[in-house]
Amino acid sequence: MNAIAANQLQDDVVLILDTMKLRSAGLASLLEPWARLMGMKLQCAGLESVEQIGSCRMVVLSVGGSTVSNPEILDWIKHLRAKWPETALVVVSDREDSSEVARAFGAGANGFIPTNYEPEITRQALSFIIGGGSFFPPTILTDLPTHSDIMLETTNRRAQSGEPGEARLINGFTPRQQEVLELLRRGDSNKVIGRRLSMTEATVKVHVRQIMRKLGASNRTQAALICSSESHQAAHLFPTPQK
Repeated sequence: MNAIAANQLQDDVVLILDTMKLRSAGLASLLEPWARLMGMKLQCAGLESVEQIGSCRMVVLSVGGSTVSNPEILDWIKHLRAKWPETALVVVSDREDSSEVARAFGAGANGFIPTNYEPEITRQALSFIIGGGSFFPPTILTDLPTHSDIMLETTNRRAQSGEPGEARLINGFTPRQQEVLELLRRGDSNKVIGRRLSMTEATVKVHVRQIMRKLGASNRTQAALICSSESHQAAHLFPTPQK
């Protein structure tokens, strides 16, 4: 898990950011099998290294027991979102109270995963997010009226500005997945799709798997046929992973 070279495009990298090296290594060890299954590479880095990193597919910001309300952490989430507007951004925290979740969402995160979640649930949530969805603990729904202003303001902002998130989904797919699906319909191979969209073949495979999963298709051809003949609902903001 070496550092990423400056300005190097890494469309198949999941970046784990944490100020604590041991905590970062533990999270990386937990996610390693998931990353291999998804055709992704894991990289660990400190926050001080962010400016030297070119790009990545997903950022996992591990904050431990620190509160997202801390101006420094809140600024980091906003900075990461501004630096990588197309990248999935997930906050992993020891806290689970609804105010933490709402603030992370308001700052631009695509997901919030408490560390008391089961590893398998965590991996499912990350798969959903990297496929273009958003995941936030269902517990926030109980306090939704308390945080409705933050949630509504953020949703409207994302819809108007084109920020990543639920408002950017088109028929349940992200714009990138729409591009991949269009080429799938034409019968292009993963290699051809990757060349046309300037992506690695491994990244194309991740998108194809996510498209098939969303459509309930067993293969590429079935996915293209289903999407051509049916309309599809957008992914839920508060999905419940399968246990």
